[in-house]
Amino acid sequence: MCLSTGEADVFNKYKDDKGNFKENLTTDVKGLLSLYEASYLSAHGEIILDEALVFTETHLKSMVARLVSPLADQVTHALNRPAHGGIVKYEQWYSISFYEQDELHIEPVLKPAKSNFNMLQKLYQEELRNLSKWWKELDFTTKLPFARDRLIECYIVVLGPVYPATILTKSTMLVSILDDIYDVHGTIEELEQFTKMIERWDTSMEDLPDYTKVWFEALFVSLS
Repeated sequence: MCLSTGEADVFNKYKDDKGNFKENLTTDVKGLLSLYEASYLSAHGEIILDEALVFTETHLKSMVARLVSPLADQVTHALNRPAHGGIVKYEQWYSISFYEQDELHIEPVLKPAKSNFNMLQKLYQEELRNLSKWWKELDFTTKLPFARDRLIECYIVVLGPVYPATILTKSTMLVSILDDIYDVHGTIEELEQFTKMIERWDTSMEDLPDYTKVWFEALFVSLS
């Protein structure tokens, strides 16, 4: 997600007559932090958001040592990993945690947020159990020992934008293994043959090397 040039222009109201960001913005740490996070929605050519990033990051770094928790923890976390640069579900938990520590938090808002997160966490754990079973049954560790075991990594990567993530995780794992086949294992002749087979979607597989047959069979089983 990024802001259009027109949307980015709304930040001009935070500038003075000389085109600099107003110094009084630094008295509102939460507001400064919000502007810092918003600056990461910048698209190419949005100079004002690039300037906002420099301005807010500079001031947040200079003041973080003087802040107290939970605000100090929130600023430190944002400087290390902005919300838009992190994994959505992780960042949601951090947001809930920081909000809970805020003495002005509203309990009727906090309680359902935590309940929803915990409910989804159980669903994710169940998905991972099923995916782990699927992965073990494919036995790629034995059949394709050159392939990377990236199940958890792939699941976490796709978890942010989609739910349920099972099908996309399986697809991502199979693409990852396909990448390993092409990059580290197959010969030029074998891969040319394999590529033609994929392009024709020829499921006979009679003349394919064993390791490509393993991949094809896993594809059919997983996505059927």
